[in-house]
Parts: sequence; C-alpha cells; structure tokens
Amino acid sequence: MRSSLASAVFVLASCVFASQSQACALLEGIDVRMLASDERVNLCDTYRGKVLLIVNTASKCAYTPQYEGLEALYKK
Repeated sequence: MRSSLASAVFVLASCVFASQSQACALLEGIDVRMLASDERVNLCDTYRGKVLLIVNTASKCAYTPQYEGLEALYKK
C-alpha cells in the first residue's frame, strides 16, 4: 500500500515538473485499474494533455471522510 502511494506521488510530482511529452514518457506502460471495476486504462493514452490528480484511497474501510472534499474538488 505504501509503495503504491509512493509510486503515485512520484509519478504525479514528475509530471508536474516535466513537459507534456516528457510526462507522457513517464506514464508510458503504466496501466491502472479503475475503481470498483476490472477495467484497466493506460494513463498516458487516456489522459494525454490533461491534468491528473491521483488519489490512493482505502475505499473498503471506515476511513473515507476525505470523499466529500474529493467529490467537491472533482465537481469544480
């Protein structure tokens, strides 16, 4: 779990400091599973040119009060 979070933070931080073409190179080959689904997507192919906020959540436990804030951010 910690390594997944660390990986996501590293990728996100790398994308912030890289140009768009370099950012896609960093995401090349990274497929992630969509929440509550078996569908996998490639971040570079799916979200090329868009800003990403990657959030590692524990959705099947009692510690999810952050969802309200994340939902509000998503709606903006």
